[in-house]
Amino acid sequence: MTYPLHTKWKQTIKIRGEWGNSGIYLENNDLTQGEHAGTHMDAPSHFIKGGRRMHEIPLEEFSGPAVVVDIAEQASKDRDARWGARKIIRDNFVSISTP
Repeated sequence: MTYPLHTKWKQTIKIRGEWGNSGIYLENNDLTQGEHAGTHMDAPSHFIKGGRRMHEIPLEEFSGPAVVVDIAEQASKDRDARWGARKIIRDNFVSISTP
C-alpha cells in the first residue's frame, strides 16, 4: 500500500564480491522507496504544521490501546482496497493489516 506519487521501490546492487583488495567478501545494496512503503509511523508534523517530529516524542507515548483494521482478504483481491470509515477511539493507535 503506497501513495501513487511516491518513489517506486528500487534496489541498486553496489557490490557483490571482494571489497577492494581486502580479501573480504561483501554484498551491499542501496534501497530507495517512498516514505509510506512498508511498516511506518507518521509523526504529527506529517499532517499538522508545527506538529512534533518523531525525535521529539517520548518513547512512552508509543505504547497504548490500539485498533487493528484487517483488510488483508480484501486487499489480496483488490490492490486498491480501502478500509473505509470505522469508529476509531481518539488517541488510539491504528494498525492496518494487509497481505
